Amino acid sequence: MGSLRSDENVSLPILFSYWSRIPHGSLGDHQMEGVGLESTASSSTVEDSSNPPPDDANPFLLEDTNLSALDGIQHESSIDHIQHESPSIYSPTSPIPVSSPLSRTAHYSPRSPVWSHLQDLSTIQIINEILITLAPVLNIMIVDMPLRSLHPRDDGQGVRKLLRQGFEALVNIEELVSISDELYLDTEEDSDEPPVWTIWSKLRRMALYDVRINERLWSEIASCPQLKMLVLSKPNTWPGGPHRENIKEQWSKAADFKEFTTAFVDWFYRGPNFWPFVPQWHELDPQNKLCVLKVPLYPPDEEGYDRHDPTRWPTPPDWLTQAWIRERALSSTLWSEVKTSNTFTSTKKGQTT
Repeated sequence: MGSLRSDENVSLPILFSYWSRIPHGSLGDHQMEGVGLESTASSSTVEDSSNPPPDDANPFLLEDTNLSALDGIQHESSIDHIQHESPSIYSPTSPIPVSSPLSRTAHYSPRSPVWSHLQDLSTIQIINEILITLAPVLNIMIVDMPLRSLHPRDDGQGVRKLLRQGFEALVNIEELVSISDELYLDTEEDSDEPPVWTIWSKLRRMALYDVRINERLWSEIASCPQLKMLVLSKPNTWPGGPHRENIKEQWSKAADFKEFTTAFVDWFYRGPNFWPFVPQWHELDPQNKLCVLKVPLYPPDEEGYDRHDPTRWPTPPDWLTQAWIRERALSSTLWSEVKTSNTFTSTKKGQTT
C-alpha cells in the first residue's frame, strides 16, 4: 500500500489499539507500546453506499498487540503535505488458549499499573496526524485505547485536546466500536462537552463500553440522524443496576421515538431485567420503534471459571466483556450476533416475546 491521498474515495476499516502489555506484578522497565493500527481499503465508497457497512466488511487486524501505526507506510498529511515513516516497535504476542475465545486476555494485564502512555506526546501527535489524514476516507473504526487512564486534570501537555481534535475530524465515520470505554474524549474535568460521535452525521452503528444510561444519553443518540443501532456493553447505570432503568420512559422524555435498536450486553448474573417494564413500554411505544435487546454473556467452559463465583475467575469479567466485543467487531459479526443471541426482545403491543 502506497501513500494515502486525501482525495481517494474508499471505505477504510481501521483499528486503533494502544495498550501497555505489562505482566501482573511487573514494575520494571515499562516499554511504550504505542498504537496498533491496520487499515484495508474495500471496493465500496462512502458516497455510493446507501446502507450500513455489511457484516462481512472485515476490519482486518495485524495482531492485537502490534504497535506500528500503519507500519512501513508513508503517510502524507492533508494539512502540511509532509510525509513521514511510521515507527515500528516490537511487541510480543500474548498466548491464546484454543478452547475458548473469551480467554484471550487471560495471560496479561492490558493496563499499566503505574503510568498512562497517553502522556507520550510524540505518539499522540502521530495519532492526531493519522486521524486527520485518514478522515476523508475512514468510515469503519474500532478503538481500543485507555482513554480514561489520563484524566483532564492531569493532562498538562494538552494530549486530550490533540486526541479530540483528531477524532472530531472523522466526519465520514459510519460504524464505531469503542472497546474500553465510551470513547472518552473530554478535555475538561466535569465538562458538558458533547460526545465526539454526535458530530458524525453519517454514523449508522455504534458500540460503547461502560456508558452511563440516562436521559442525556438518549437525547444525544436521538440527535444522530443516521444512527440506527447501538450496542452497550457493561452499561453504567444508577444504583440498583440496569433492571432499575426504564429505557423507553427515559427515551420518551428525551426525544420522539424513531426506528432504532439498542442491545445491552453484560454477564448473565448482572444483566438487565426489562420484563417489569413491558406493559408500560407497550403503551409508550406500541409499534416498538425502539427495539430493546438483552444479550447475556457466559464464562468460558474452562477450569477456574465457576459461574457461581466470578470474583475468582482467572480473567476479570470486565476484561472478558471487552474481549467478547473486540472479537466480534474484528470479525464483523457483532451487529448480527446481538440480534440472534439475545434472551429478551421488546415487542409491539399485542405481540408476545
